Amino acid sequence: MLDLVKPFQAILPEIVVPARKLPFYDKIAYTVGIAITFFIMAGIPLYGAHASTSDPYSFTRAISASSHGTLMELGVGPMVTSGIIFQILGGFQALNVNFDIRADRELFQSGQKIFALLLTFFHAIFLVFFAQTYGTISTDSAVSELSLGAAVLIVAQLTAAGLVLILLGEIVDKGYSFGSGSGLFTALSVSQNFMWQNLALLKVHQEFVGSIPALLMGLWKNGLFNFGGSYRYVIENSFFRQNLPNLLQLYMSVAVFMLTIYLNTFRVDIPIKSSRVRSLATAFPVKLLYTGSMCLFLLSAFSQNVLIYSQSLYVQFPDNLMVQVLGSWGADGSPVGGIAYYISPNNFGYDVIKMVLYSVYTIVGCTLFSKYWAEISGSAPKDVAKQFQAQSIVIVGQRAQSAPRELAKVIPVAAAVGGAVVGAIVAFCDIFGGLGASAAPMIVAVTSMNNYFEILAQEGDIAQMGKAFGM
Repeated sequence: MLDLVKPFQAILPEIVVPARKLPFYDKIAYTVGIAITFFIMAGIPLYGAHASTSDPYSFTRAISASSHGTLMELGVGPMVTSGIIFQILGGFQALNVNFDIRADRELFQSGQKIFALLLTFFHAIFLVFFAQTYGTISTDSAVSELSLGAAVLIVAQLTAAGLVLILLGEIVDKGYSFGSGSGLFTALSVSQNFMWQNLALLKVHQEFVGSIPALLMGLWKNGLFNFGGSYRYVIENSFFRQNLPNLLQLYMSVAVFMLTIYLNTFRVDIPIKSSRVRSLATAFPVKLLYTGSMCLFLLSAFSQNVLIYSQSLYVQFPDNLMVQVLGSWGADGSPVGGIAYYISPNNFGYDVIKMVLYSVYTIVGCTLFSKYWAEISGSAPKDVAKQFQAQSIVIVGQRAQSAPRELAKVIPVAAAVGGAVVGAIVAFCDIFGGLGASAAPMIVAVTSMNNYFEILAQEGDIAQMGKAFGM
């Protein structure tokens, strides 16, 4: 299958791996440049589009690093989906690739990049022509909101932006920055959303969007700073106001932040030592959050794909029974029935059935994705045992041949339980805290920061980071 990629390698844009390890400050410069480019693209609206105020994909925006009605409409969704599919195919040896051979690795990466670009193109077509997200397309000029030329232009903009994002991600992945491209974009998106929800000074219906400015303005108007006035309404509105960020969501986000940091400390230490030289035993840590937030990336990408195709099919075939089972959509562009309704954390109200089904979907989905990602991503017990063998490491008190069996007692359990815990936190916050208090973006942000610190520690850049910040 990968042989089909070879003819395109010559014309496919590619980022060259740096000849040497870049200094810390050079990586900082690249990271800042990438972040600025990302924020600019996330702020440029699609030319010719009539974006609606309704956004059925709002709950995936932070994790997918996407922004409604802008060049970043699709975000890292196609990149993550492509990575998942190729990782699964490679893990189950459906692709004939040897990762120890450089040519095979480059071919695999080129195929993943091409597939991500194709997914971007097809997602753009579905959103524009099938779901008609940016305006109705019709042969009747009295009904049509979007001309064919404008529709084609929007698809071209989304595809070009997707290619730029793929190349920016490749710059990060090739060692010019820290961590992974998708992780960096998601961390930037989560940080931006958090700042916007709590500090934005934009006014909507005479209220500040940001929860903290809204509280301060309410206190000022009610005369509390002059030791008078009634504050009960101000406090209640600040904590429970609808359709705008509130303080309850802020406090829940902070609680999730602290809880995730605490959960990152849970681990099982497996004692190991070198079989070559006599040395003291050290520990191989298996964390509770063994796969980090990857299960949320996978679940978000899966949900986003289901919603895109469900909405696209329903607009074209609203009376088809199978399409209605996949999802029914209201006039405001939000799911009102079917699978799409039950997997999106919107409009719970008092719908107990949706609460239960959404909780089951989130918890089971995170559990399965976390468990199977550990198996196909090179983190399975047999893969870790091979790394031990290559480095002449043995588990204390065990023979080298028993390493896979001993690791299998811990790693799958940690992956599954960690995924279930993450899913339970996300489901609880989505149901009882409102969409703005979704725990998923905050968990992703914390695990991404933790990964960055681990990378900096491994590369010996912690001291330089301290000097950069005057510490």
